[in-house]
Amino acid sequence: MSDHRKQPKPNPLENPSRSAIRALSIREESSPSATAVFPRNSKSAPRRADNGEDLLKAGDTARAGTPHTARSRTVGPTYNINLAGSGGVGGSGGWGGDRGGHGGTGEGPSFTIRNSNVNLTNPHATQLQAIKEKLTGHVAAQHKFTDQSKSLCADGTRVKIQADIMRWLSPEASNREHIFWVTGIAGSGKSTLSSTLVDNLRQKPHTPVTAQFFISRNIPETIDPGKIIPTIALQLAEFSPAAAGIIHDVLERGFPPSRKKQVEELLLAPIQELSKSRNAVIILIDALDELENASKSVLEILESIAPKNCDLPQNVRFLVTSRPEHWADISRSKTLELRVFKQHPLKTESSWEEVNNFITTRMKEITPKQVGWENWPPLEELQNLCNKADGLFHYAATALQWIEGEISQYGTASRQQVFENLPKWVLVSWKIYTGSF
Repeated sequence: MSDHRKQPKPNPLENPSRSAIRALSIREESSPSATAVFPRNSKSAPRRADNGEDLLKAGDTARAGTPHTARSRTVGPTYNINLAGSGGVGGSGGWGGDRGGHGGTGEGPSFTIRNSNVNLTNPHATQLQAIKEKLTGHVAAQHKFTDQSKSLCADGTRVKIQADIMRWLSPEASNREHIFWVTGIAGSGKSTLSSTLVDNLRQKPHTPVTAQFFISRNIPETIDPGKIIPTIALQLAEFSPAAAGIIHDVLERGFPPSRKKQVEELLLAPIQELSKSRNAVIILIDALDELENASKSVLEILESIAPKNCDLPQNVRFLVTSRPEHWADISRSKTLELRVFKQHPLKTESSWEEVNNFITTRMKEITPKQVGWENWPPLEELQNLCNKADGLFHYAATALQWIEGEISQYGTASRQQVFENLPKWVLVSWKIYTGSF
């Protein structure tokens, strides 16, 4: 008689990783019960149960096995889940003597959990909703270039300055300039350049613009200096859960009462945290000089961002545009750390050829391909238009937009009248744009 003894059957509940838990159904339930909060990472989010993917991921002791009739449907934050599980297969029996055989294999007990309500929450979304509520009335709604239907640079224009800015955006240990300030007269294309930079950068996964704020006299809420920092803060919170956590904690204590506190707590503190995990933190502010009482409000903001002996993170970048006279005031400041600024003028002389090429190319595009439009526009009229634009993109774009509308409305009758009526109409539009009307 062999002294062979069978190994005890393992209990699968003592080793949850060996349990095969299958999600059988998920259906909407109106009243929540237990709340499961998942860790803040993409791996911990609920996943589809088809194609054999895990239903529950990191942080859970139970893992989904191969589903049979499993389906998942996102219906809101609360789900009713039926789970069924079976124990793992037991180990082999021990070896006996000369005549002893294999021991049998065991199987653990099965169990079922029915109608278990689980409320799945997203901490970032919860904080973001609270931030939006607390910033109500402090944020400008139409602050992005897409909200304001800004134009983009035409192909082959502003190529050099775009390349210069892209190089500057790359953090380098030797580069201590954190604020790239583009200056140009009205119509020189500052907003078009800014829009193009945002559009190009958002197509790059590692260097998207973290926040943007386009100021326009045509949108009164954007010229309110009290809304610029909260609006940027909201974008930082939307961009990053880490930034959202900091901003949420600040607002829980109440909205910062002064502009200095707003900059420190809603702007600098979040970007300090963001800089630890991002290749670059890029914030773009266009037409800063158009803020109300700009000479005072802009200096207040800058004195908190770049005061004397400031120490901004190496990979933080601010892109700012304004008219030249405003930069002149900044450059003479005794309270700012001027070494962190890099100024670049948009000269109309250097853009003259680009604007002329833009006008010539655009006129070809808007000219109808029909009988009666041959040899139009006359070279003399085209040259006159280039001379009037004088290297200013906005003037050229405004004139061409009007010409296209006239052609669409009046057809061949507009061939000559557009040039006869253009000077007066563009002059009115130009005065409105420059604020001299």
